[in-house]
Amino acid sequence: MFVLVACEESQRVCMAFRKKGHIAFSADLQPCSGGHPELHIQGDVLKILSPDPLYGVITFYTCTGHKYCIPGWDLLIAHPPCTFLTVAGACNIPNDPTRIEKGYVAADMFMTFLNAPIPMICVENPRPMARFGLPPKSQVIEPWYFYDEANEGFTKRTYLWLKNLPYLTPTNLWPPDDLMSWCLVHSSSKIRSKTFIGIAEAMASQWGSEENLCFGSF
Repeated sequence: MFVLVACEESQRVCMAFRKKGHIAFSADLQPCSGGHPELHIQGDVLKILSPDPLYGVITFYTCTGHKYCIPGWDLLIAHPPCTFLTVAGACNIPNDPTRIEKGYVAADMFMTFLNAPIPMICVENPRPMARFGLPPKSQVIEPWYFYDEANEGFTKRTYLWLKNLPYLTPTNLWPPDDLMSWCLVHSSSKIRSKTFIGIAEAMASQWGSEENLCFGSF
C-alpha cells in the first residue's frame, strides 16, 4: 500500500508500516525526528492528498530531494493539530477569544483529512469541543491497550475517526492501576503529540495486513 502519515514528525507510524513492507511516508511542516529524512515530506500535506487532475498522479519530494510520483494514497493516517480543538483547551478561551476562530480553521483541516479522496482513513485527536461540530468518533483508545516497555503505565485518552478501517484491537492490555497522565507528565507539546510505539505497531499490523500489501514502483 501507499501510506501517508500526515502531521507526523516522529515517524513512528511511518516506520511501523515500512517494516511491514508498505510504501509509507511521513509529512509535517516540521523536520522529522525519526531519523529518516528520505521518507519525510516537509511542507503542506494538504497539497498532496489527491492526484493532480491533469496528470493523474501525486508528485512530491522528500527532505533529501528525492522525487516521487504515485497514482494515489491507499491509506491516510492523520494527526491534525489539536491545540484549538480539544476540550482541554477550552479553559483558555476567556483569556484568548481568538482561539475560537483558530479552532474553526483547525476543524476545517480536520474535515479535509476525513473527507480526502483516499480509500482508507484514520484521523486521530483528543476529545474535541462540541462547538466545532466534528462528526461522532469511531473509537476511543488508550496507550495502555497497546502496552510497550518504553511507555508503560500512562493514560492518554485518544479518539479515532475511521473510514473503511476496522476498530483497532488492543494487543497488550496493561492493568489500569496507578496510571499517570502522559500530558501532565510531559510539558512539551512535541513529546505529548508523539504516537506511542505500541499503537503505531498495532496500526501497521492490523491495517497493513498482507491482503492490503502491494509493492509499487517509481
